[in-house]
Amino acid sequence: NLVLFRYFGKTRQNSRPDLQVPEFVSDIARSMDLATDGKSVSVQAKMQVLAIMNAIHNFVSGKSFFLSMLNLEKEEYIREVKKTLKFILIPPFKATAGTVA
Repeated sequence: NLVLFRYFGKTRQNSRPDLQVPEFVSDIARSMDLATDGKSVSVQAKMQVLAIMNAIHNFVSGKSFFLSMLNLEKEEYIREVKKTLKFILIPPFKATAGTVA
């Protein structure tokens, strides 16, 4: 939402941020066992969730550019994005499994 807000906010004067994003980030952190409840989520846990969200959004918003750059078809691109996100995002959480930030 932040990326889209900054992008569209430059052309639309009445845009405002999605105020539910912090609540969603805390809920996601809690569901990932990065926090014990949605009210006391650490900055580190929120940043970890935001990093995951940004990685996903970057691959989605850059799809047309990346497709031509990588010379891939859409279905192959989706498969490769999933593998890449697993490679980047899963190991850090396996290493800290069972710990609450």
